[in-house]
Amino acid sequence: MQSAAIIAVILIALNAIFSYQGLKKEAFMSRFDFHIDPILKRKEYYRMISSGFLHVSWIHLGMNMVALYFFTQTLVSETDIVPYFVIYFSSLVGGNLLALFIRKNNGEYKAVGASGAVSGLVFAFIALGSGEGIQLLFIPVPIPGWIFGAIYVVYSIYGIRAKNDNVGHEAHFGGGIVGMIVMVLYQPDLLVKNYLAIGIMLIPTIVFLILIVKRPQVLLINKKIKNAKPKESIDHQFNAQKLSKEKELNRLLDKIGSKGMNSLSSKEKARLEELSK
Repeated sequence: MQSAAIIAVILIALNAIFSYQGLKKEAFMSRFDFHIDPILKRKEYYRMISSGFLHVSWIHLGMNMVALYFFTQTLVSETDIVPYFVIYFSSLVGGNLLALFIRKNNGEYKAVGASGAVSGLVFAFIALGSGEGIQLLFIPVPIPGWIFGAIYVVYSIYGIRAKNDNVGHEAHFGGGIVGMIVMVLYQPDLLVKNYLAIGIMLIPTIVFLILIVKRPQVLLINKKIKNAKPKESIDHQFNAQKLSKEKELNRLLDKIGSKGMNSLSSKEKARLEELSK
């Protein structure tokens, strides 16, 4: 348990340091966040990991770190240090890969947060079938793991399709499923010992993933949702003001590239200097 506490403290410290820098300096956040265009066009794949150590608020950070701390205790004691880190980082990358696939046509999409990695820890815990339930805030009794897993999967699939709330479901869902799969790869006997929980989470996931590859239109529930303006996600998207500034900066840079610096008015030059800070 001592090694588990040390690992948890190290990860929490790294998340806190990176998040502090990101909250303090917008340029730092923009350099390391999960951003579709830089990843696909400039091959900045490091963002797939670095974004998992940034958070948009201290509340956002705190919620993820509390969950990280408690699930780390059980997983390190039940597996080992190396399997734990494999679960953590593969879940982080796996969640971002699913988000990248689903959001690939939305180049402006940005994301931060350790939620994908933490979801992987939660699902790995459920796959273990230790008999311990999942304790949630405002619910006095623990929820059995298989029930929590079933609700989580169904809710995540609905959320990915609807895109009408403030939760970034893609990374949560992808990270959770990857965490469960890695756990089973390390302990294949779990397929027999805890087949109910694993099956409940894995079967609808496989069906959904096949559908979004074969029939991408399933990502839209109806025309009303399709035409609705996407909402900002606390976990996975920054505010519209920041996006507007970036678009304005790109417009000015494009103008300089095509017509030269002298083409800018004095007002545009002042604005360029302001946006570049």
